Amino acid sequence: MAKPFEVETLMELIRNLLRRKENIRKRYFDNEDAPASGYGSEEESLILRLNKVIAEHLSDPELDQQIICRELGISRASLFNKMKAITGAGTKEYITRIRLEKAKSLIENTDLTIAEISDMTGFASQSYFSTAFKNFTGMTPSQYKKQSKK
Repeated sequence: MAKPFEVETLMELIRNLLRRKENIRKRYFDNEDAPASGYGSEEESLILRLNKVIAEHLSDPELDQQIICRELGISRASLFNKMKAITGAGTKEYITRIRLEKAKSLIENTDLTIAEISDMTGFASQSYFSTAFKNFTGMTPSQYKKQSKK
């Protein structure tokens, strides 16, 4: 931006940047299979690569920031800062959210048991899965399964 500049022009530029970040956050935080948009920003690229790594390691309970950082080729601090800026969530919270969304989909669309779904989505224990699922949906996995089969 060339100097001198109008304050209103600067404010509009800031509003546009914030709006763009919010659109990216909405598009990718809840949807791991979101298509890439036409303008391919750095943030979108990072989220798409992150979602791919999470999908590849979804059933691995050991999936953590170290694995993701190694796969993406960035530092832990950089990953955390970028995740907070883009999604408003930390890396661990984002991974858990993706796992819970997948579990929710599996409960709705398959006849797998809760234990099988817990294992497939990378939860180390079924009790933690049930607790996290209840915090996410307001229902236990069994209650959600009964409700979704109606």
